[in-house]
Amino acid sequence: MARKDISDLHICAVVFLRALVRNFSGPTLLELLHESTGQPEKVCLRAIERAAEHNMIEYGHSIAGSWLTEKGYALLRPHLFT
Repeated sequence: MARKDISDLHICAVVFLRALVRNFSGPTLLELLHESTGQPEKVCLRAIERAAEHNMIEYGHSIAGSWLTEKGYALLRPHLFT
């Protein structure tokens, strides 16, 4: 159980899909990441914070409402339609 087990790519994919569905009243980013990885929530939170430090995502008052940056889109783009 380590944040290294959750890649920036995985986080960007979850952020993108959550925005695509526009289901902001549904599960939070943290809940979706926890469900998709099986990692504890505190590990998921640290991985989300790491992605923010790497400038893959940005957020306003809450990390749960994150959105992709250009760098995050660039990481995700090659994997979208393959």
